[in-house]
Amino acid sequence: MLAALVGLAAEAGAAPVTCPDRPLKVAMYQDGMLYSHGKGIDQDLLDELGRRTGCRFSTIVLPRVRAYVWLRTGEIDMVMSSLANDERSGYAWFFPYLQQKWMAVLAADAPATLTSAQFLAEDTLRFGAVRGLYHGERYEEWNSALARGGRLDLLADPSSLYDMLKYRRIAGFFAVPLQYERELRVRGMSAAVRTVDWFPAAPPIVGCIALSKKNFLPEESERWRATVISIRDDGTLLRILQRYVTTAEAKRAIAHPGARP
Repeated sequence: MLAALVGLAAEAGAAPVTCPDRPLKVAMYQDGMLYSHGKGIDQDLLDELGRRTGCRFSTIVLPRVRAYVWLRTGEIDMVMSSLANDERSGYAWFFPYLQQKWMAVLAADAPATLTSAQFLAEDTLRFGAVRGLYHGERYEEWNSALARGGRLDLLADPSSLYDMLKYRRIAGFFAVPLQYERELRVRGMSAAVRTVDWFPAAPPIVGCIALSKKNFLPEESERWRATVISIRDDGTLLRILQRYVTTAEAKRAIAHPGARP
């Protein structure tokens, strides 16, 4: 378990966190406004966690599959922008901070009325997904139907999805606005795609900080949870998001109290 050096007291109502005598190892994903080459929402949030707890961090960019394997074994301590499921909840604690809807990112010349059912029925169309990325039950059912027909391309990282769409190797993929808006803009692809909410009844996904149960005791995890909540409740998370999106978009993107990972 983590060594017993006590970190700085967290601000305003958050319990003090115990810091180790080494930097905590944190997995990041190169993924739009969330994280890109050392900058982004997740880096800003991690910096704030460091300021409040006194803990040091060492970040590493990993494919999602490897990040979760190493989180389970304790080779890394934390994963940012993590999505919980039953399996992962067995080896990690999850602290929500963001929520967004998955949108289908499609080529702009796709029929305006194209539905998810029509996409499934058109056996010439292929879809892309990041290997190890969990989208939620409804989306995973749909992806599985494509996979059974050999029409789902699993890729190692999000950037490959945009390359595959640009060169028409795939006809679309799922992403959230904090992922695709920056990527489309910097790649000059904004006019070449359109986005559709294919499953409006599905709940938004909840992005979390995941802590390895190998490396954190339950009482330690609760101190981290309290610190994340304090960053949300005192308006700091909103201010971080406002650096990247409008105030209205930032407010919609914050995971509300009681959001389930």
